Amino acid sequence: MINNSTEIVIPDQLQKNLEKWYGISGKKWCKTIPTIAIDVAIKWNLSIIGSLNGGSHSLILKCIRAQENLVLKLPYPNIENRFEAIALKQYSGEGAVKLYSYQNKMPAMLLEEILPGSPLLRFSDPITSLKILCDLSQRLRREPLNGITYINIYKWATNFFSKIEKAGISASTVQQCYKILNYVKHSNTTKLINQDIHYENILASNREPWLAIDPKPAIGEPAFEGAQVLLISIGYTNIETTIYKVLDIITPYFGYDPIRILSWSYLRAIHAIIWFKYIDEEPNSNIYFLRSKAIYNVLIETMGNYRKI
Repeated sequence: MINNSTEIVIPDQLQKNLEKWYGISGKKWCKTIPTIAIDVAIKWNLSIIGSLNGGSHSLILKCIRAQENLVLKLPYPNIENRFEAIALKQYSGEGAVKLYSYQNKMPAMLLEEILPGSPLLRFSDPITSLKILCDLSQRLRREPLNGITYINIYKWATNFFSKIEKAGISASTVQQCYKILNYVKHSNTTKLINQDIHYENILASNREPWLAIDPKPAIGEPAFEGAQVLLISIGYTNIETTIYKVLDIITPYFGYDPIRILSWSYLRAIHAIIWFKYIDEEPNSNIYFLRSKAIYNVLIETMGNYRKI
């Protein structure tokens, strides 16, 4: 059992991530978070067993309380995870990890331990995996709570793409982005969606077959979520099928309009190209950049075979 902050080990990759992304602030957080973890553990009557790997922005600790295994998650506070606990509370453990307690000041969440905990990414049947992902996305969709300033997907996209002329993107692509933005802003459906659902954030569970973790809640139309699923399914897994087959499977889950899913996919692919070319400094960034361009080229061809925007 841990009874002092010096025994809590910050995983090397977490420390590297936060220092790279947040500089001095990230470095300071890594130094202070063990003490905060101890304070939270005392507050919630937890015995800390040790650190777990896997959190890119969060310190994850295995804990025990009254002979029950639990997980204490302490995220680095940023705009993307600001409302994670609120989303988990809305889910009430239905299709997602259970949230037992949380605090906003010095963010911390007490969560159930998911066992066996293997990610959907390792599941052997890619088509079944895709359907599981779509079903969970649909189950977790909610009405936005009043008074919560969630990220608005359309406003995010408008702000980002207002600057792309400075990113070396061709004039024709810039104009196409503006045209698509004008198209997707006309939506009759606004829900609380998960902007970052993917195969590694769906874990096998004894309580339900699969549970979602690490939601990144935002306000937007389901087609934006569908674009996320489409891009990871043709770009980041071993699904050996065409983009048309993936669209055929996912479209009923995300608004029944493949052109809207493709439109958001186009914008997200351009965002990925810019991100991996100009912003991200990972050693594999060039690989991701080339993969994003390949996905973009596939989308161009596919959109040409659907009705025009």
